[in-house]
This record gives sequence, structure tokens and C-alpha cells, in this order.
Amino acid sequence: MGASMESTCAAPIVSVVIPCFNLGKYLGEAVDSVLGQTLKETEIIVVDPGSTEEATRAILADFRRPRTTVVFSGRMRAGAARNLGISRARGRYICCLDADDILEPSCIEKCVAALDADEGIGIATFWFSIFGETTGLTRPLSATLVDFLVENCACTAALFRREAWGKAGGYDEELEGYEDWDFWIGIMELGYRAHIIREPLFRYRDRADGKHRASDTGARRDGIVRRIMARHESSFRAHALEVIFGKDRQIGTYRAYWEYALNEAARARKDREAAEHELRALRASKAWRLGCAFRDARRSAGGLLALPIRLARALRGKGG
Repeated sequence: MGASMESTCAAPIVSVVIPCFNLGKYLGEAVDSVLGQTLKETEIIVVDPGSTEEATRAILADFRRPRTTVVFSGRMRAGAARNLGISRARGRYICCLDADDILEPSCIEKCVAALDADEGIGIATFWFSIFGETTGLTRPLSATLVDFLVENCACTAALFRREAWGKAGGYDEELEGYEDWDFWIGIMELGYRAHIIREPLFRYRDRADGKHRASDTGARRDGIVRRIMARHESSFRAHALEVIFGKDRQIGTYRAYWEYALNEAARARKDREAAEHELRALRASKAWRLGCAFRDARRSAGGLLALPIRLARALRGKGG
């Protein structure tokens, strides 16, 4: 499907698939983060799923990097673009990296070590930092099947076994968001485990026009979650009580964060009001008025000659 420009690695261990829809201005940074990995046995497959932005199309038409292949297709959703890239992959492990995100230098090496050490691990994920519109650090501590049924607890760019992708049926090509969440549940349902590397090995770019923001809006999120639950209905039914408890605990955590934020905002408001009161008191003091008299005298021609008059007025509480 589609044309391609190829630059291959002889024997890749990891294939990094990068869908790039209208994100050409970020692509070089994402690709360079792969080429800068401590593990070099990688190949990169950039998929253009029908970009409409002229700047991105121009960048992709002439994109040249070592070990990098560019695949062009007609318009398709993110899940289909990832599946297309993986179908061209030769590595036994896959990383699906979004075109505006960045891998830390040791990310792939540490994930490969975890996957090589235990065939029961199907997903090697990690902590990650957020930059851009917001900043932060995401640190999941557990990633069981139940954890995934409660919420998505693996990074989009987590490494996984190519064979697990095949057994799980790949990414859902109809979903319009959270394709990775649905995909992780599918892998876990096969009996694989997820391993969390407790280090920030990835940088997620938060953009005002980012896809996750659209996916989190009202009706659209409802539709996505309903589809995911329908696709994995047997797992949700089998673990219903645990999932309900997990959701309740999650709500409690969010409520605590919200109350903390409100308290901090109230404290900041009180501190600001106290500071403004102190400033008004300072400006009404004799010391402030005397200081202003000296300042005005120094600034004006002949001001020092009039300084005694200015000081007298300041002490009486009048202007300079």
C-alpha cells in the first residue's frame, strides 16, 4: 500500500514505527531520538497517513535519515497507520512513537533487556515526563490486566513483541483515540505481562491541538470507551468488582487533588491580599513619603534646593 523511500538496517532488533500526520516540523527530533539510542540495531518506519499540510508533505517527500524508511498511504486513522508500519517491520520488538514525542537515549536498550529476560513479558513500558503546554512526570506503579481495564497505564511508545501484535489482531483501525489502550488490553488478555521500568525514559509533548485533548472531550470519549469495553466485554465482566473499586479509588484520588488545588488557590489569594494590604500600609508610611521626596529631588533640576520644602510636605502627609 502506497509508495516508500527506503534506508534499511541489516538486522534490526527493534522496529520503530512513526505515524506522521501533519507533524513534519517535529519529525526530525523524534527520528533523531531513535538514531541517538544506545542500542543501535534499530530501523525506523515513518508512515504518512495522507498528510494534508503542505509543509509536512514537503518534508516527507525529501526526508533522508540513516536506517529510515518512509511509507506513503492514503488517508487512514492512527491504528491503521501503525498496523501498516508494523507490517513492513523486521524487528522482533516494536515501538510505536508519535512524531512529536522523544525517546530518552537508553529507552530502547532497557526495554529490550526486560523483554529478552522474560518471554512472559509482552509489554515493556516506563515512566515519562510531559513537556509543552503542561509539564509533569507520570509514574505508573502497577500494570496488571485489571489496572489496564481501569485506565491506560502504559506509555504509547512502550515496546512490545511483534508476535503479540499478530496474535492480538493489531491495533483497532476504527478507533479515533486511545488505540494503544485498547491494544494493550488485547495483549494482556493473551496472558502476557507488562513490565514497568521505573525511570523516565520518554518525553511526551503536550500540545494545545494534541489528539489526546480531542479524545478526552465528552461525547467522543464516551464513544471510544464504549467501543473498548465492547471489544473486551468478557474481561470487563470477569473483573467487574475490581474495576469498579479501581474507578472509585481513582475518583477519590482526583477529588483529593482537586481539593488540594482549591486550597492552594485560596492560600495564594490570601497571601496576595495580605501583600497588597502591606503595600498600601507601606505607601502610607512616613518612611515611604520621605523616600519619594528624596527620589523626586534627585530627578528634578534644582530639586536638591527644594528638598527641605519637599520633606516638610512629606512629613505632613502631602504630595511632593
